[in-house]
Amino acid sequence: MRVVLMVAAALLVSVNAWATPYWLFNVGGNGTADQTSIGVELGSTDLLAKRFPLAAELSMNFDFEDPPDDTFFNNNKYTEPYTVHTSHYGPEFGYLFKSGVNLDDWVKNLTLQAGVGFSMQSTVQVGTGLWTGRHWEQGDREVEFNPMGYGGLLYRINRLALSLGYNNRRGVVGGIGSSW
Repeated sequence: MRVVLMVAAALLVSVNAWATPYWLFNVGGNGTADQTSIGVELGSTDLLAKRFPLAAELSMNFDFEDPPDDTFFNNNKYTEPYTVHTSHYGPEFGYLFKSGVNLDDWVKNLTLQAGVGFSMQSTVQVGTGLWTGRHWEQGDREVEFNPMGYGGLLYRINRLALSLGYNNRRGVVGGIGSSW
């Protein structure tokens, strides 16, 4: 166990010899999720053959369209006609994996990125009575999955990392962080 810890410590101390890591905090809006979002990205700009970046991003869309507080947790027992709509429980979480190519030959410290991933959110069908306005959950809660795609640029200035891109679920995404 000590050997594993010593090797891990050596890799962390010598990280600049085999990678250029960075982290970003980003904000997005105006995507198909139609909500403001935040995210955190961790990656390296030259992990593979000193040319290709790899990164992972975790994001959260602020979609708090929860069912009304007076919602009954059973189907409509009455003969009242009703309309049905989809309601979301809590935020939408996204997971995105990015790669790309460093453009150092043209612009120093510029990286072109592309990414794929998915987002997920808990949903339920809610019926609303046309006469009384009562709300009923119509069936069980389900998890809705959506594909995600990303394209953008990452620019590093000394220890500062800046990103700008477009995510189909999150919209235009801008980030700021650190590169070391």
